[in-house]
Amino acid sequence: MLKTVSTSSAPQFLTTLYCRRCGYESSFMNTDIAKCYQCKKSDELIELEREKLTQQVMTNRMQKVTDRLMDNLVQAYDNSRYMLKDHPEDEMLILEALAKGQELQETIEKL
Repeated sequence: MLKTVSTSSAPQFLTTLYCRRCGYESSFMNTDIAKCYQCKKSDELIELEREKLTQQVMTNRMQKVTDRLMDNLVQAYDNSRYMLKDHPEDEMLILEALAKGQELQETIEKL
């Protein structure tokens, strides 16, 4: 099991890992125990990158995660548009989530 846990109390590094089991990429601070956020496993993780923790590193990671969120929301909307045509209230919920995600994305881009 790959661990990124450090004995110091303050995080010093951000480690990005790739899960060979499901293909998901996750990032952890050195104070966290690493496991895939998607499949919750830790046995098939490959370290892709380890960066000294800075404001820019965290901003870049937040942008990447927010971009992934928006891609998933757009894909969910596109995949369910046919089913939602008879349920305008459900369609409005997804559109509101898209709008909030876009607001978040714009806020993070300004950091």
